[in-house]
Amino acid sequence: ANGAVVRALRKHTKTHVAIKRCYIEDQDKPHHAYILRELRIMGCLSHPNLIQIREACLWEDHLWMCMELMSCSVFNLLYNTTVGLSEGNAVRIAKECLEGLVYLHSKNYMHRDIKCENILLSRNGQVKLADFGLATPINKVNTSRLGTAKWMAPEVVSESPYKENVDVWSLAITMIEMMDRVPP
Repeated sequence: ANGAVVRALRKHTKTHVAIKRCYIEDQDKPHHAYILRELRIMGCLSHPNLIQIREACLWEDHLWMCMELMSCSVFNLLYNTTVGLSEGNAVRIAKECLEGLVYLHSKNYMHRDIKCENILLSRNGQVKLADFGLATPINKVNTSRLGTAKWMAPEVVSESPYKENVDVWSLAITMIEMMDRVPP
């Protein structure tokens, strides 16, 4: 689900967290389905390379999600600094993403939107996949053209039936972007 993310302090634990605020429109039923799916999927996942949701609540016309705080996205590291990524760091990031994907796929879900913006880094460099708004069960027939165009596998673009291997394609495109600073 798209929304603004801010840093906050949990008073009772004195820990910093990320709060994601998503506007909910009563008339937008498909948007509700995406948000509920993201919450349901995130709530049943627990892996060091997947972002963790701590709490969620609906207040007035917004959904508020409390998640672990990360330092930056790989996108920010690539495009908002002069440093970029070394080959070794790009490989390490890809390896940790693959570990998260193996777990996600073992839970019968595919992500469908792997890209630099959805790969987050902690202060100590731990890699976490985020944004499960397009995630979906593997065991159903998927033909929807969902994701971000430049990172979509050919079968997603052509709206042919696809499975979790589309995440591997997207990660490969992301690796090229990490190395060249430009998606192919």
